[in-house]
Order: sequence, then structure tokens, then C-alpha cells
Amino acid sequence: MALPVVAETHHEDIDISGPEEAVAIMSQKVRTGCIVAIRWKRHDFVQELQLEINRGTPRYYIFRKEERTLNFHKITYHEQVTQCLASVQNSPWYIVVAKANFRIDNPPSLNDLVAFKVTGGTIVKLNMGTWHAGPLFQDIDTMDFFSLELSDTNIIDHNTYDYSPQYISFEIVDK
Repeated sequence: MALPVVAETHHEDIDISGPEEAVAIMSQKVRTGCIVAIRWKRHDFVQELQLEINRGTPRYYIFRKEERTLNFHKITYHEQVTQCLASVQNSPWYIVVAKANFRIDNPPSLNDLVAFKVTGGTIVKLNMGTWHAGPLFQDIDTMDFFSLELSDTNIIDHNTYDYSPQYISFEIVDK
């Protein structure tokens, strides 16, 4: 099933008052009820992300993803934590999200899924329970990502639905 990219982060300069009088760049707040995207410049944030990381030991790390396509057949949510993702590189990447329902037996339908193209320098915060597929990218061998979640998120709070037994897969189409 083809899933078009429905939004790309757009940027505007915003003056920040503070000790450095820095100018930060903020992407539009992408509010599907599940994510907020914030773009930064010189590590000055326009607003603080509201995180839920108090149910365990927070873990901030860099992970490497091998070349991927813009296809997926699995989607995941984390019930116990918000998750923040950002690319180390400046290359674009994609994420697909759907609103939380906290039910592994009720995965999102095609109409529930929203795909975003994310530019370098953008932090994507996934609210607790947000269904997500990605980060996804193409045309390069590897990408490195920053991630903030709990130390055991991928062990005890990795709720994944696999569409492939129903012969369903999705592809992001970026025109």
C-alpha cells in the first residue's frame, strides 16, 4: 500500500531572548496527537520537550541503521516512555506515526498512518503509545541516530505488530 509523505518540516527563524540572544529555528509543530518536531541551531531550543522518562533509567545513545528502503510491514509503540529521535547526519529520513491506542491487537489502519519527511537537525519526540515505523531512509548505506528512551525500552516495552501474515506492507512515496 502506498503511503504518501503528507508533511515535511518547515522552518522559520524565531528570536530567542536569553544570555546569548540566539536565533533558533523551529519546525512547525507537527501535531497529529502523537509527535512534536523541533529543529535546532547552535543547540538553542525554542521550547523544552515534555518527556516521560521517569519509569526507569533514561538512556541517551547513538545507534546506526543500515541502508533501508521506504517499505515497512511492522509498526511499534512504547507504553512506558516518550522517545526522542534525531539524525546525526544532515540527510533526510522518514517516520510513519499513528495515534496511540495502547492495544497491540488493534493496530493502525492505512487511514490512521501519517508519514513525515524529517530534515537534519530536527528532533522528533514520540509521545507514549505512539505507533511508529522508522526511522526509514534510502539512497545511503547507513545513518546514525540519537535516541532518548529508557535503558530497557527495546526489551520490555517494545510492542510490535507485524502486518506481513496478512500479506500487507507499506511504502512511503515521496513525490
